[in-house]
Amino acid sequence: MGNRANTLPAQRLTPASHAPRFVTIKTILQRTGVHRQTVHYYLRREVLPAPVRTSRTSSLYPASTIELIELVQALQRQQRLSLEEIVGLFRQHNYDVKAIRHAIGSLRPPARHAVVGGGSSTFLPVTEIAEKLNPSPPREWVNQVIENDIVNSRIRDGRKEISAHSLEAMQAVWDGVRSGATLDQFSRLSREIEKSVVSEFEDFIHSLPHLPSSREPATQVASLFASLENFGAHRRRDSLHTLFLQRARESRNMFLNPNRTYVFPSRTLLQRMGLFRELDLILLQLDRNTNDLKALKKLARASYLSSDWTRLHFAAQEILRLVPADADAQALYGQALTFLGRLPEAISFLEDAIGRAANPMAKIRLGQAIATQAFESGDAMRLLEATVRRSRLASVAIRESAGNPALHRKVRLNAMLDDMYFSDPLGLNRPTEKEVVSLYQEFRSLSDRKLPVLGKISLAMARIYVTYALYLARQQEGNPKTAQLLAEIARLDPDCVLAARRRPAVVSAKTKSPARSPRK
Repeated sequence: MGNRANTLPAQRLTPASHAPRFVTIKTILQRTGVHRQTVHYYLRREVLPAPVRTSRTSSLYPASTIELIELVQALQRQQRLSLEEIVGLFRQHNYDVKAIRHAIGSLRPPARHAVVGGGSSTFLPVTEIAEKLNPSPPREWVNQVIENDIVNSRIRDGRKEISAHSLEAMQAVWDGVRSGATLDQFSRLSREIEKSVVSEFEDFIHSLPHLPSSREPATQVASLFASLENFGAHRRRDSLHTLFLQRARESRNMFLNPNRTYVFPSRTLLQRMGLFRELDLILLQLDRNTNDLKALKKLARASYLSSDWTRLHFAAQEILRLVPADADAQALYGQALTFLGRLPEAISFLEDAIGRAANPMAKIRLGQAIATQAFESGDAMRLLEATVRRSRLASVAIRESAGNPALHRKVRLNAMLDDMYFSDPLGLNRPTEKEVVSLYQEFRSLSDRKLPVLGKISLAMARIYVTYALYLARQQEGNPKTAQLLAEIARLDPDCVLAARRRPAVVSAKTKSPARSPRK
């Protein structure tokens, strides 16, 4: 009997009249959309209660696991809680979903709940607005928003009041102002929205005479109005998010092709510098001894340089089999998973790696994976949240690597390129020209005379990237020396994409120059 304490009786798993108390991991993955590795990671971090093992290779999970995973995602996105805070909350309430949901209600609520939640009337007097916003703004500020017609208001019984919708709009304005926007910006946007609404309403009115006959025309019109309103709101949101994402990754800032290979250096340069010959020698070494750790590390590096993510995945996996705590291999393994499109696995693995020990490059790769996943989701807010976390991870990585000059340069270069690659459309994350020049000079001062083949290629690749980064920084600030940097890249790698980007401009310049008169 004692041995059955950890075993579930078969008849308790699928009661006839109740929802199942336990589910398989397959059901969890189907219902939540997360990856198996994410579930395992949550179990290691004690985010989820332990499953009940039914055999040596299988387990059953409490049915509440599905809701708990959904709560984790909601708390991270809506309440901005860290995983440590979520674990503390779940433990405090013994993983009871109802108790956790009740506790969440006492946490910092989303703005719209704070706004709409007060009062039984649909409209609210202006004098009561400040206390309904979160946090409360000065009353003078509220009056300024009303006076500038940024939100709609009306006068009733001698007092000015606004609707619940206008109250939500005012909360959005207050959030924006606290984040750095100005009331003038919202005032211009409000006027543009008014113009758009007038046009949409006129179209709606003109369509009414052409509606098919109905026994209840009022209901028909109400339904049509609601559908147009919903379409306008959702279509506008979709367009805004799409535009944001398009601007977030401008093509000139791309360092990867659509097939996730590096845009530069060119294959011709890699061939000329001996990468593929070196790769053949490495494979011969591994053919003689598959556990040759030194050869496996070379293979990982060569695979990274040649954008061979499948081979990089294999090499890093083999290194970790021999040395599980190898920091370089952990970062490379996570990068390989990211570029192979296995983003949930990459994030789960890298989260675990940085949780076990300091690993600056793993933090850089985790930031890249999180930002890539957010970009591919098509959600602009999710991308912004991911950008914030990526920046924080990069800052920590830079501090952690300060004692190792070579690693510090590598971390700073990757962080800088990511700032350009995952930049927001406002350009707030882009490094300054001064920052880029400092790193550019560091890489230019390094000598490759005593470096092995892979070291020379790595340095050449870094120089091309940092030169291009300086080109982008100077172009952004309108520096007249911008074209010289593209010429420098063309000298370093005549066959790369950047050299090809430069050629049409040179041809155009020649064709537009006026013909010179012959000398006398």
